Amino acid sequence: MKIMVSACLLGENCKYNGGNNRSEEVLSFLQDQEVIPVCPEVLGGLSTPRIPCEIVEGKVTNRDGETKDAEFRKGAQIALEKALSKQADFAILQSRSPSCGVKQIYDGTFSGTLKDGSGVFATLLKEKGIPMVDAENLIKGKTKPRIVNQSIALIPYYPWEEATLPWYQDPVLVKQVDNKDELYTPEKLNRMYTWLNEHGNLWYIVYHGHLAGDISIGDNGEIGLAIAPEYQNKHIGRRCVAELLTVAREKGLPIVKAQVYSFNEQSRKMFLSAGFVQMKEDWLICEV
Repeated sequence: MKIMVSACLLGENCKYNGGNNRSEEVLSFLQDQEVIPVCPEVLGGLSTPRIPCEIVEGKVTNRDGETKDAEFRKGAQIALEKALSKQADFAILQSRSPSCGVKQIYDGTFSGTLKDGSGVFATLLKEKGIPMVDAENLIKGKTKPRIVNQSIALIPYYPWEEATLPWYQDPVLVKQVDNKDELYTPEKLNRMYTWLNEHGNLWYIVYHGHLAGDISIGDNGEIGLAIAPEYQNKHIGRRCVAELLTVAREKGLPIVKAQVYSFNEQSRKMFLSAGFVQMKEDWLICEV
């Protein structure tokens, strides 16, 4: 896979203080993958070392009160163009950075206080539909990214409901998932994702660099799977379920289970082919 990575995570001395955030966990994960290093701040013309910056009222500003917004946005745009030209499947980005923060950034008070949000470069990637991994998830997170094969990856959940909500407003998919006709609202989708993330492991499915669905395994061994309508019938679900059986073994789960409604014959056949057996109505189980 082609994976764009914050250069500081690879050991490049491009951090604001002149150092780096080299991570052996990141380097190990990247073995046998095509790596695309990037530092948006350096690309924007900023020196190393440099005065630390945070996003203050929507503009990147350094600790001395000088705006560096133009440099950050220039570098983010150059980095985005590199991601697009190289056809990156996804990006692994340094946590909390005003450029690369995926889920959280510092709040602009230079007090070490965090808030929900993303850095300038991460925001551009999200707008262009390029999936991301927060480095902290890979290094010490409960849910870590996984490479299924050179076409499919699982990346840990982070708030991106604007990209996934259209799946859950498709009547056929909602029927497959819930056996209900009520389409999802942003609030309902957020509640579902939050619950799954807190009570197990939740990933987005990435297929050739595009979000293709979500998959989860609960602490109770229950697997949930939703494949976006345009990516169904490509054997993505089968390969991801096989990967989750490996996850289940790593977690020490004796069995896993999946609820598949009787009308969803295609999904039922997929789970049976993965080694599951039909138990009571609508439930299949697999010994791990």
